[in-house]
Amino acid sequence: MRLFIAEKPSVAKAIVNELGVVKRNNGYIECSGQNYVTWCFGHLLEQAEPDGRGYTGEQKNGKENLAYAGSADFSNSMETSSQV
Repeated sequence: MRLFIAEKPSVAKAIVNELGVVKRNNGYIECSGQNYVTWCFGHLLEQAEPDGRGYTGEQKNGKENLAYAGSADFSNSMETSSQV
């Protein structure tokens, strides 16, 4: 089984068109080959400014601080309760 999480409904539609629809459900679409596609509204991840993470001086440009550092708050990431 594979789960595809699209950033917006139009991207989910493009993925589904390639995989083939088996069944449409509330908040997700079941596709051929035990594939499932669901979608969100808006950006899934957001870049954090280095200053907001407590970095100072040379740390701001260091490769060890790229992308994700620390814990993330995903409490408001779901737009619809039916998409779990």
